[in-house]
Amino acid sequence: MAFAILAAVVFFVIVKPAGKLKAAPPAPPAPVGPPPATLDDVVAAIRELKK
Repeated sequence: MAFAILAAVVFFVIVKPAGKLKAAPPAPPAPVGPPPATLDDVVAAIRELKK
C-alpha cells in the first residue's frame, strides 16, 4: 500500500508538472538589431566628419 501512495505522490508532484513544462510553447526569438559597426565603417565615419 505504501508503494502505491508513494507512486501517486511522485506522479502528481514530478511527472505531471514536467509534462506541462515540456508541452509549453517555445519562447519567441529575440529581436534582431543592426549588425555591429566594423572598423571600415568607423574609419569612413571619421573621414566624413573631417570633411
